Amino acid sequence: VLFYKTFADISFVRILFLVINATLITVSSFKILKICNLLSIDKEISNYASILYGIFPFWFVSSSMGLKENLFCFLIVSALYNIYLFKETNRVRDFLTAFIFISFTYFFRSIICLFLFIIFVLYMYCNEKNKKTIILLSSIGAIIGIIFINVIVLKFTGYSMDVVSATTASRMNRSVGSGFFGWLTQLFAAFYGPFPNFTRMGQYGFYYSSGLLFKSIISLFVNVGLFSIVKNLEWRLYPLVFFLLMGYFMIIISGVSLDIRYHITFFAPFVIIFAYVFEQISLRLSLINLHTCMIILLVLLYNLR
Repeated sequence: VLFYKTFADISFVRILFLVINATLITVSSFKILKICNLLSIDKEISNYASILYGIFPFWFVSSSMGLKENLFCFLIVSALYNIYLFKETNRVRDFLTAFIFISFTYFFRSIICLFLFIIFVLYMYCNEKNKKTIILLSSIGAIIGIIFINVIVLKFTGYSMDVVSATTASRMNRSVGSGFFGWLTQLFAAFYGPFPNFTRMGQYGFYYSSGLLFKSIISLFVNVGLFSIVKNLEWRLYPLVFFLLMGYFMIIISGVSLDIRYHITFFAPFVIIFAYVFEQISLRLSLINLHTCMIILLVLLYNLR
């Protein structure tokens, strides 16, 4: 609105938005690379991870449509980068920068701001000696969070869980239904989706469906990585794991697991964990083939519904 009021030429404003959005994606990709470097991930794999993030097809649509996700995800990636940077340098400047970027996310989605502050605090106190304790405390915190979820949601979103549940049911009824099958679909879509739409043209989904298919296929590496990181207590990756798991929980209870605009919020840790697993863990080809066949079957069922 500010740009449209400042400049009389609408065509110029559109071009300006395209340039700004492209710049935000480019800078975010560079910060993905920097996070990978801080985590000592192989440089070549880090470069590919950065490229994978930057050329994800959804960005082309969001940039041209002027959606908020470009700026929102830039703030999230910047927050994650400065959280890691502060852990390395212990500089006040990096602490304040992380705090500022996290705070700005409140104006987009307040619950994401809460997630980032939680992982910031946890990671500040996380080290080699207490890495197992952090997992224990996080598990206890997750249980307490689920018990008091109504209070937390009301405090940070202004809506009660009754309102959230009604909204979730409405969303699911418009897509796959709110029964057992609907919730099962939401669960699978959180960890393996969102599934691409090749049979419906709504909301330009067809244009980035190839990216969704690729994301679904490589989700095997990320899900294996989540389990492996927690099992082996790879504490330097805790912020990414916690943020991604909290994101999965959020999109499931909100009934938006099939919507890339919610998944994209957690795409940065998804890409970085994928890069880590690709370097550190060797998956059997038979498992990869089986998973790919399963994803293709799910996509077919979803498109033929």
